[in-house]
Amino acid sequence: MVDNVGKIGQILEDYSPIQIGTTGIYQKEHFTVIGRLQLSYEAGLWNEWYILFDNHQSAWLGEASGQYAITYEVNPDNPPPELPAIKPGSVYQHQGLSYTATDVRKAQCVGGEGELPFMVGSGYQAQVADYRSGEYFLTIDYSHGKTATLYAGRAVDLSTLKCQLLLSDNDISTRAGRIKGSVHTLHCPNCGFALQYNVGVATQLSCPSCASSVDCSGDRAVLLSKMQAQLKSRFARLELGAKGRIHGNTWTIIGLIECKDPQYDDEIWVEYLLFNSKKGFLWLVQTESSWYETEVLNQHPNTQSEEVVKFKSVNYHLSERYASDVVYAAGAFNWRVAVNDRTWIEEYTNNNTALIKEQTAHEITWSKARLRNENEVKVWFPSLRADKTKNRGEISLDTQSFFESCLAILWIVNLTIGLVGGHLVIPALLSALGTLLLWLPLFFMKLFGK
Repeated sequence: MVDNVGKIGQILEDYSPIQIGTTGIYQKEHFTVIGRLQLSYEAGLWNEWYILFDNHQSAWLGEASGQYAITYEVNPDNPPPELPAIKPGSVYQHQGLSYTATDVRKAQCVGGEGELPFMVGSGYQAQVADYRSGEYFLTIDYSHGKTATLYAGRAVDLSTLKCQLLLSDNDISTRAGRIKGSVHTLHCPNCGFALQYNVGVATQLSCPSCASSVDCSGDRAVLLSKMQAQLKSRFARLELGAKGRIHGNTWTIIGLIECKDPQYDDEIWVEYLLFNSKKGFLWLVQTESSWYETEVLNQHPNTQSEEVVKFKSVNYHLSERYASDVVYAAGAFNWRVAVNDRTWIEEYTNNNTALIKEQTAHEITWSKARLRNENEVKVWFPSLRADKTKNRGEISLDTQSFFESCLAILWIVNLTIGLVGGHLVIPALLSALGTLLLWLPLFFMKLFGK
């Protein structure tokens, strides 16, 4: 072991419940947390906790956005691919399993503590590719020269590890000076707008005033980028900060994203990021006709064919493929989101449940979405606004009657003049032109709404 305290930067407070000395049980073996690496990449932070079992075997407990995985160093069955050749979706075979690359990143070590198995100094860079196969998790680490190191294990739920000596909310708030999940305010460095975010859980902000991307992980807001974008969501029916009670727990809307399908400008939906201090994150998705309650999966489905995936013994069938572009974002997120971000989406359905595969240039994530009716959402969020697009494309009877009356008068007057003058061609042409001019506004009202 290497005592590394003092050789790398101090830990940034990320409000993890784990600490040096935390104990737990995994596969009937007792372990103790003895060290930590904290790594930063362009969209956030994650922790690698170094754990030692009572049988003297060591492993890593990875922690990112409330998801966990335990992995051990293993010998590769097959030569690992070169890092530049790995893309999300690439496949690697190990121990009879087919693993899919889900995250390919370069990260900077920003802090460390306790005992670690290798020297880590200031400026240490981690170059890693994460793979998944159902509940199984594999990391190929290219950080130590030309020879890649493999770590294999499983995704885990912290609650199943029977951990002792976890930090309580009071312990975390005392150590950090702020309560995890509490609302804190910093000012946008671009426009001065007051930005509210949930301490320790969602520090990547999109300013609702100027659309700038802002990092609030420190004691001050850092401007990351400025964007020209629309100033508010056109379709959101729930407000940032709205609270709702879902399945007995109170959730707060902390982020809002408006997306569209780039092939169809009228295909627009809104994704709300909800937070609960005990449960973590939940998504609520509003489409033109439906609502979906959505959770990000830590265990990925297994691919059965090009159009079928299996998750927990249930088959889901491919129903749709499309792209999603961010057209508006406001609030706080646990990753960096910006206008014009593009994601490729595949939906696999089984009755009223869907598995959603989302792929970007760097990662693949899977979510499980359950169809909800609007009455349920109204119960959850009494502040739900009426649907602005409900009557889109509908013309009132009064408006329709007005246009019909105008057309009738136009033709009667012009044809009467033609009959009296003995020339019907010109009045007929004028009537046709008038009909077109009157019909065009009606057409556009039906197309775009009132």
